[in-house]
Amino acid sequence: MNKNILERYKKANTLMAGVLTNKVVKNDTLFPHWINHADGDDSHCLWYQKETESGKEYRFVDIKSGTNSLAFDHIIFAKTLNNTLNEMAPSVGRKNSELMVDPLNLPISCMNITKDEKGAPLNVFFSAQDKYWLFKPKNAEIEEVDYSPQENYHISPDSDKAAFVRDHNIWCKDLASGEEQALTQDGKEDFCYASTLDSAADTMLWSADSKSILVSKLDNQNTRLLPLVNYVPTDGGVYPESLERKYAFPADKDRPEYHLIHIDVGTKRTKKVDYPPLPLYGFTGIAKGFFDSGLGWWSADNRRAFFIDISRDSRIVRVVEWDTLANTARIVIEETDDIIVKLCHEVADSPIFLPLPYTDELIWFSMRSGWGHLYLYDLNSGELKHQITGGESSDNNGQWLVRNIRHFDSERRELLIQTAGRDSNINPYYKDACKVNIDSGSFAPLVSGDFEYMIDIPDDINTQMYTALNHNGSNGDISSLSNGISPTGEYIVTTRSRVNTGPKSLLIDRNGREIMTLETADLSGLPSDWQWPEPVKLKASDNKTDIYGVVFRPADFSPDKSYPIVDFISSMRNTCALPTGSFTNTPFCGHQYLLAAALANLGFIVVHITGRGTPNRNKAFYTHHYGDQAFNSDLSDRISGIRQLAKRYPYMDLDRVGISANENPVNNAIYGALLHSDFYKVTVIHCMPDDRFIHAAYSESAEFSSSQIFPSKTPYPENCVEKFDGKLLLMLGLGWALHSATFLLVDALKKYNKDFDMLCIPNLHHATCAYTQRREWDYLVTHLLGEQPPKQFLLTRGQDTLA
Repeated sequence: MNKNILERYKKANTLMAGVLTNKVVKNDTLFPHWINHADGDDSHCLWYQKETESGKEYRFVDIKSGTNSLAFDHIIFAKTLNNTLNEMAPSVGRKNSELMVDPLNLPISCMNITKDEKGAPLNVFFSAQDKYWLFKPKNAEIEEVDYSPQENYHISPDSDKAAFVRDHNIWCKDLASGEEQALTQDGKEDFCYASTLDSAADTMLWSADSKSILVSKLDNQNTRLLPLVNYVPTDGGVYPESLERKYAFPADKDRPEYHLIHIDVGTKRTKKVDYPPLPLYGFTGIAKGFFDSGLGWWSADNRRAFFIDISRDSRIVRVVEWDTLANTARIVIEETDDIIVKLCHEVADSPIFLPLPYTDELIWFSMRSGWGHLYLYDLNSGELKHQITGGESSDNNGQWLVRNIRHFDSERRELLIQTAGRDSNINPYYKDACKVNIDSGSFAPLVSGDFEYMIDIPDDINTQMYTALNHNGSNGDISSLSNGISPTGEYIVTTRSRVNTGPKSLLIDRNGREIMTLETADLSGLPSDWQWPEPVKLKASDNKTDIYGVVFRPADFSPDKSYPIVDFISSMRNTCALPTGSFTNTPFCGHQYLLAAALANLGFIVVHITGRGTPNRNKAFYTHHYGDQAFNSDLSDRISGIRQLAKRYPYMDLDRVGISANENPVNNAIYGALLHSDFYKVTVIHCMPDDRFIHAAYSESAEFSSSQIFPSKTPYPENCVEKFDGKLLLMLGLGWALHSATFLLVDALKKYNKDFDMLCIPNLHHATCAYTQRREWDYLVTHLLGEQPPKQFLLTRGQDTLA
């Protein structure tokens, strides 16, 4: 074995240790928590967790005084906590005076800080040793807090009652007396209240007068049962477990549906809205429920409610008014499209609209112009008042996108939004931050330029992943949620970066004035010969459409050498995986950024090109060959882009091109092997479903092509396996239900007498683990690089959360 390849593996492994951890780069994203005065006034102060070489520290920022200091004395905190824990459980031979708690690695979570009227930190609430505590920095005292968090409690606006789920029904607790009563009696496992397919804690909505509750009821009674087999039971048994799961395919007549229910808390009377049940959608079907996704809300009069109805094929979206007293429903707004009506750009996004109950208005997102913009509607008449963004006098002739709504100032009638593509000279995937008046359309950029500007909000998938893994998670009311926007919208924390620059977290005000730099990422953990990736602009296969990508090079890169190429983890119809910022400021919390950099260090030029048939561009870009899975991130675009890069960089060897992908869950990389094996010589796929086998809640939603509505133009796998001629490694996690697509391919490969390799891993779901990652490396090194990989190299990853 070549010793050089072993050193490359070690260097790549060093980068892998940084996946979803701070072991390689520190403070690449900042997660701020805003602090309220003890009297409840809005704050100009925040705290955040800073990563240091020795551990972590908690910082306190007072914007008015312009200071950024320690939130409290960490040594005093550690000593006080140590003494308190000693008193609870004294250790033999250990004195209370010994400092056993590390000040820079405080064993606490679920932290929250309040401050006094002068702005100084007052109290620190936290969890430790499965108990809840209050630390008083002024007195250096810690006392236990009588606190029993209930994650499924939904507190009424008057704070007198709490609604929650028990045994599939809705219950209510009087918080003063502790008395509990069931509000419903008819809930059951397959027809349950406040539930999603994977969770039993969907949000329910209290009316402002605390007299009524809106709740969804999930009907899963007639959904087909999908058989599963667990070949390696976790209880240590030797016999396979036979399991079943409710699972609806796109063509199924019976699939899960939501019924919307009104509950009168005083009388315990329930009403089902006089309207057909609502199908599950991509962003409501699995992880998030109907009200979690913001698809229902109360009017200010506590009588009317509004909800969103999306047809199964996503061609019709309606806003429906529900008079809960008369139990009548009327369609207020209806938007239709021959292909698709989108409410957001990506499947993990929250829908982009904002109800204004006190003025009976709705800020509505639509791509009716071909671009994503905001419109103001009257909810009484259903009439469009006017377009808010992207008018005729708009930047770049309105050919840009509103990417999200971050905040609304009801007094100023002003939105804080992020946009992309307003400047035709800047990468159209980079988000900026702007404010716009919803009446006048007055528009002002706050931060913009040739960078990605990340603004953390609790609903973002990046925020949820990183907070859960590396920061204080929320648990009940004791912990404040991280948010990049202050409660009043006066201040914004944003992290600025590109794939080739280190992140910097800035504090700005609502006018875009930069107040201070909070943190600059610590890059000292990167290898000394770290090669920054390069963002590139290319042309699609039509030679007209601009497409974008990122090129990763080895640490020992030399333009005088020849390098094989790996087309790495493409975007999908529902998700744009293109790196825009650096490290955690890019999709999936930087997971794929470091994976690509690590792979490049083995001796490849790794490219990530996002072709047509993916989100975050205009409607024509997104709907390119809509319904044909082979054109999600069009492979012909990616092949064209790689050819352009090879002409630009002659060290890229077009005779040695491979493709690697984590099919999560409908990636089209398999078509690289089946239809383009003359170009892609080696293919590695981590599990491989297709849209005919993805849950109907996803495959029929606005985020996936539906094979029921749009039959595939490239029948898979029956008519394309014959063209395959290359090296193929299929890796399948048997812990996931959807093996059918993979085994259909295997059967077709057998019928056509095609050689391929396959690795099945029990109890692994639809992604990778350290072992499968190493096997992918070995396969590409052997068949694309032409070298012998180190035998059984022990790969370690920072977090295997995607496994």
